[in-house]
Amino acid sequence: MKAETSDAIAAAILQQLKCDRLKSDKLLGLGIDGASVNVGAHHSVTTVLRDINPDLILVKCICHSLHLAAEEACNILPRHLDFMVRETHSWFSVSTKRQIEYADVY
Repeated sequence: MKAETSDAIAAAILQQLKCDRLKSDKLLGLGIDGASVNVGAHHSVTTVLRDINPDLILVKCICHSLHLAAEEACNILPRHLDFMVRETHSWFSVSTKRQIEYADVY
């Protein structure tokens, strides 16, 4: 792509749909990152494509959303939790007897 505007991105999407012989008015959903050029309320890729199909469903990048959630969870969890999880695995992984006792409990 030569331009990074909402019009250029939407045009590229529509052109690809045309090349793939897909009808743009049948576009149901769009998976896209949360940049304002993509999902902003005023003249974004989403608003341009919703002019073609008002029922378009927007799915923001799930990978980015999961990363943000995991990052926030790590900031809240106690630091010793990482140590405890690592040591728990080590405790059971080196002893067959401990693994059997663990299996009996659960």
